[in-house]
Parts: sequence; structure tokens; C-alpha cells
Amino acid sequence: MALAINTSLTLNATSKDANDKVVANFYASVGPTNANNSLQMTIVDRDLFAANKDAVKADLQTFIDNFWSKYTTDSTD
Repeated sequence: MALAINTSLTLNATSKDANDKVVANFYASVGPTNANNSLQMTIVDRDLFAANKDAVKADLQTFIDNFWSKYTTDSTD
């Protein structure tokens, strides 16, 4: 069984929180290829995100790498 992690980082300019901040969504689907396992992290301060996007991307990649190493194996059974 193949295991895949698909990620995308999206900014939704039409969705704002109570403080009128644009919401940024990070989606990661984790599980057997084409399975519907997923997680979502919502970032509500777009200005802070934009100012620190390289660090945010690095943090997300670290999370993905840690998740991958903990919950996957090299087996394709």
C-alpha cells in the first residue's frame, strides 16, 4: 500500500477572522494514497505569517518530516 503526504499552503483573501485578519490555511493529507485522512492548521494573522513565511514553511516542513518518520515505514505492503 503506497503512503503519500500531499501538502499545500494557501491564503484565502476572502475569509477573515473577527479581527478582520485574512486567514491562511495549511492542509496536509496523510495516509494511503487517495485516502481521506487529513489535518488542517489555520493561521489567523496574515501579517505575521507574511513577515515570517520562510520560518513558517521551515516549521511546517519539520512537522511533515517528523510526522512522516513517526507514522510511515519504507514498506509498500
